[in-house]
Amino acid sequence: MFVIAWFLFFTSSIQAQKSINRESPYGNSNDIELPAWAKEMYKSSPNLFTVKSLYENYYKTNPFVKNQHTQYYKRWVRTVQNMVNENGVVQYPNRGQLDN
Repeated sequence: MFVIAWFLFFTSSIQAQKSINRESPYGNSNDIELPAWAKEMYKSSPNLFTVKSLYENYYKTNPFVKNQHTQYYKRWVRTVQNMVNENGVVQYPNRGQLDN
C-alpha cells in the first residue's frame, strides 16, 4: 500500500513540475490609462528589457504606488526571466504546453 501511495505522489509531483501556470494579466496593452511599462508588459510579445527600463524610469519621476500592476510586475519578471531571448523578447511556451 505504501508503495502505491508513494508512486502516486511521485508521478503527480513530476506532472506539477512540467506544467507552467501563467497568471492572467490585470490589464491590456490598449488601456490608455496604464503607464508605458504596464502597456509593454501586457503585450502578447513583451520585451523584458524594455519593460524593466520603462518601469525604472517611470518611478524615477512618479511616486511608487503599490497596486495590482506593480505586484503583477514583480511576479511576471520572476516568471519570464528564463523565457527571454537575446533581444529581451519574452517567448512564452506554446499554449498547448500550458495547464491553465
